[in-house]
Amino acid sequence: MFLIGSLALIGFPFLSGFYSKDIILEMSFAQYSVVSLFAYWLGVISAFFTAFYSFRLIYLTFLAPVNAKRSVIQVAHESSIFIILPLLVLSLGSLFSGYLTRDLFVGLGSVFFGNSIFVLPKNFNLVEAEFLPLQIKLLPLVFSLSGMFLALFLNIWYQFFLVYLKKIELGRTFYIFFNQKWFFDKLYNQYLVKPFFDLGFWMSFLLLDKGFIEFFGPSGIAVLFQRISKKVSIFQTGLIYHYTFVILLGVFFYINLLFIFQALYLIFQFDIIMYYCFMLLAILL
Repeated sequence: MFLIGSLALIGFPFLSGFYSKDIILEMSFAQYSVVSLFAYWLGVISAFFTAFYSFRLIYLTFLAPVNAKRSVIQVAHESSIFIILPLLVLSLGSLFSGYLTRDLFVGLGSVFFGNSIFVLPKNFNLVEAEFLPLQIKLLPLVFSLSGMFLALFLNIWYQFFLVYLKKIELGRTFYIFFNQKWFFDKLYNQYLVKPFFDLGFWMSFLLLDKGFIEFFGPSGIAVLFQRISKKVSIFQTGLIYHYTFVILLGVFFYINLLFIFQALYLIFQFDIIMYYCFMLLAILL
């Protein structure tokens, strides 16, 4: 299933990826513009690298010497049936869906979709794509197969090739030139990835998640009520005259509040609805 998925991904003939990838590249070339030709060649080169890393992955996973600990190897096993069944369905689709349904989707003159997908006449270049020269149609396949065989060759003969490359002057020059990938990963991680990680940590995590949201969110409200309850619990002394004092203090506060609202009503001449709203607020308080 892994091999079938990789072959479909690189556009191996008669698999589903072969029809979907090739028709995109052919229609791009058939527009005959600078941008479309650039997109075509970019897609062809991408097909090469896709095949290269797909078969490098196959080699390192299934063909290369195992580089794992014994404890890991002893518990290695096949996936469960819940993983195998979906992969089996996808594998069958990768094998047969492109070949069996190619005329419905990419066939010239097919009316399978009818008017469900409208294409402007100036953008309809399926006829030109159908009759492109054979070398243009086969070029993506050649690049894909080249990437596949090059990945297997370089990985199988990697050590011998590397030793031989270091012995000759030109090979040593190339090796030194490409060594450490011009420190691209170092510069990329140091000056692009790390600042974004730091920004996400200080802004998103500390300031927002652990700061603003927690302070005004459920955690902050819970802490606030815990503090208020501790302050209020101080009045729970068990002494009657303390409770009497608090009750009298509340009654005097309520009476004064009513007089304040009555005075505001007389001064500003609120309507009756506003007056009763003030009275209701006083009662609630």
